[in-house]
Amino acid sequence: MIVTNDSVVKIIDFGLAKLIGSKGITKTPSTMGTVAYMSPEQTQGETVDHRTDIWSLGVILYEMLTGQLPFKGEYDQAVVYSILNEEPKPLTDIRPDLPMALAQVVEKALQKDRHARYQHVDEMLADLRQLKGEVTPRAITPTSKKRARTLALSGFILAAAILALLGYLLWPQPQQEIAERIPVAVADFVNETKEDELDGLSGMLITALEQSRRLAVLTRSRMFDVLKQMGKENIDHVGEDLGKEICQRTRVKTLVVPSIRKFGKLYTIDLKILDLQKNQYLFTTNETGEGHESIPGLIDKLSMKTRAGMEERTSDIRATRVKVSDVTTINLEAYRHYFLGEQLVNKMQFAEAQEEFKKAIALDSTFGLAYFQLAYATAWSLGNEHLGIEPIQKAMTLIERIPEKERYLVRAESARLGTGDGEAYAEALLILKEMERLYPDGKEMLFRIGDYSYHSGQYATASEYFEKVLAIDPTFSRAYEHLTWTYGDMKSFKNALVSAQRYVSAVGSPESYRLLAGAYFRLGEVATGLKTLKQAQTLFPDRDEIGDASVDFYIRLEEYDNSEAELKRLLAKYQTDEAKRLYHLKLAHFYPYIGKYREGLRYFDKLLESYAQAHDTAGVVDIQIFKAYYFFWGWNDTGQARMELKKIFPFVNKLLYVYRQNLPVLYTYLGDFVQAEELARNKYKLVEICLPVFTHLQRKT
Repeated sequence: MIVTNDSVVKIIDFGLAKLIGSKGITKTPSTMGTVAYMSPEQTQGETVDHRTDIWSLGVILYEMLTGQLPFKGEYDQAVVYSILNEEPKPLTDIRPDLPMALAQVVEKALQKDRHARYQHVDEMLADLRQLKGEVTPRAITPTSKKRARTLALSGFILAAAILALLGYLLWPQPQQEIAERIPVAVADFVNETKEDELDGLSGMLITALEQSRRLAVLTRSRMFDVLKQMGKENIDHVGEDLGKEICQRTRVKTLVVPSIRKFGKLYTIDLKILDLQKNQYLFTTNETGEGHESIPGLIDKLSMKTRAGMEERTSDIRATRVKVSDVTTINLEAYRHYFLGEQLVNKMQFAEAQEEFKKAIALDSTFGLAYFQLAYATAWSLGNEHLGIEPIQKAMTLIERIPEKERYLVRAESARLGTGDGEAYAEALLILKEMERLYPDGKEMLFRIGDYSYHSGQYATASEYFEKVLAIDPTFSRAYEHLTWTYGDMKSFKNALVSAQRYVSAVGSPESYRLLAGAYFRLGEVATGLKTLKQAQTLFPDRDEIGDASVDFYIRLEEYDNSEAELKRLLAKYQTDEAKRLYHLKLAHFYPYIGKYREGLRYFDKLLESYAQAHDTAGVVDIQIFKAYYFFWGWNDTGQARMELKKIFPFVNKLLYVYRQNLPVLYTYLGDFVQAEELARNKYKLVEICLPVFTHLQRKT
């Protein structure tokens, strides 16, 4: 850290140098160099990421608040030892006047395990904002003037430095500036070139305009929501007239009408900005360029002209000016596939959307948004959200090539899919809450807050956000699904029934009937539920998920022949690996109901073979746990059950959180209470979840 001749405080080193060949060079604690700011993983030569910078920031904050380093030593290796093995003296021991919450922020930034640290600076930002009103100049002035002088900063300048840092984090742009945004909608391009790859340019223009803090741009997703409410859900192109109707329904007063023409090698894009209240054009503008490669640049220029025409300050336009090709793609054919994929997502056609996003990525492997949407579509089309981990990780590596608004969604999803446990959901929620402050009306963001709250057991919050989503889009299927699940998990089965009935009334999809039947099932009205499914089967004869759902109803009514026949029919019909695995698993779970454990075990062995051939370690581990349960429940063979469990320990880190819970519980059933508690306490940190189960099972044993 230095002070310039203009009295400006600058952080010039976050300790990013690697420790190479240090040999115990003696230094006084007051002159310790960059080693003192290095993270544990950095001192050990491991791969580092942004969490190393968060550690270094934590060291700087600790030093600025106390006048001393958190990790000290007479020579470099002694400092490294301190970083790896010692805890810093608690901030409040040195500065009792500091707010406890501020101390906790610094302590979290200095967690030796990078996974326990802040996973992104947005999370640290959210916690620091909570301190508003608690942090004062007096509270953050360092006590050690000697140490401050050593840093070449006076106490006054040091206080000013941290005030500047915290001020930047705690007092961002005022809310009223965000609240004053002008609502704008963008119609689809009138494509006079007859070139299909230019059909999706309205999405690119929306992305360019969304950089503005002056404009609130209606997303295409929101426009499709309105079209559904208008009974026009099958429309793919929003022209000027339809755009006016959408604006009228959403109370948007400004419509951007774009068109593109071609003259030889030249392309001209025209924009007309229409004031719908006065029914006149505010202004018109155009840009011309040569070849496809010029088109993203033309959109950038037109975006800036539009923002200027809407009286956005020049300084704000310059400050948020990012090339649209830098946050999407330069390949217009790739963008067209992405655009088509988004349209299919809006129509809940996830399998088809998945293929479009794959085509976009094949044309441009750096298309970050396409990876993000692929993760989403893959999870929903295949019914397993963990299949989205790989594309979301790729999106994270391309985070700088993703628009600002979507970065919040990518980071939140990345945090959530990291482990799938309660702590991961909490981290993801912090990121989304920050997004909500900036973009309060984002339907997908509101839905995910509800979704993550639901999975965190915060059912009241979840139901509140799902209702917010349904207020925006009364036909949003996933919100109805999750709202019904939420009430079910709350044991509020009558409310779940009402939610499912609303879903059938608003959407009338096969899934809505399945949920309605399930609501009846939980209320004990199994026959009524089965009748509901049969009604749906009449309406949707080609939808096999309805027949699939009926299996549980047949089992509950002890119509086992019907259950087995339906499962075998579906297994014979679908020949993909995913479908075979699904119905092999369902059959393996079914056979214990009729006492045919060996028949069920045969299907588990088929699953193990299939997952092994696919090199799916997590799938293999999953089935091994089920096999262990089978030997215990079917034959009370605790020895074979233990042998099945031993097979998974080399791959135990591949386990999803829910299966990590299963392991200690299963060991408890096997009477191995020591192993069960060791797993819960030391390896998986599940003691709060599992110990009550242990106590209950030990009493039964």
